This record gives sequence, structure tokens and C-alpha cells, in this order.
Amino acid sequence: MQKDSAKKEYYDGALIKVESSSLVHETREKIDKLGLSSSSAQDEIDSVNRIMNGVTLVLAFFLKHFPACRRTDGG
Repeated sequence: MQKDSAKKEYYDGALIKVESSSLVHETREKIDKLGLSSSSAQDEIDSVNRIMNGVTLVLAFFLKHFPACRRTDGG
């Protein structure tokens, strides 16, 4: 195992931590200017939010077009 990792001469990622959330945008711009790509935890949160918006739309469609799906027991 160590033999393989010793041969590795490149990295496919790096973690950069900024001191304040107000510096994230500026830091990402600097990374982009270097020709590198960047992503943040907020990107992942936004991704999940988009998926959940889609799920909500589908559920709303079924509730509107299939009233039998609605609960009638008051719960």
C-alpha cells in the first residue's frame, strides 16, 4: 500500500478553510482565476434543496389531482 502512495505525484483536491463566511466569495474567485474549480458545503446544501423542491412539486401534483391521497382522519 505505501509503495503506491509514495509514487503519487499529484493531488486531486485540496481543502481551503476561510476565517469568515464573508470571505468565501472572494476566495472562490481567486481559485477560479488560477484555473481551478471550487465547491463548498453550501453548493451541496443548494443541490439537496433543489431535489426537495422537485419532490414537493410532485407531491403537490398528486394531492391536487388525486384527492383520494389526502388524509381524511384529521391527522
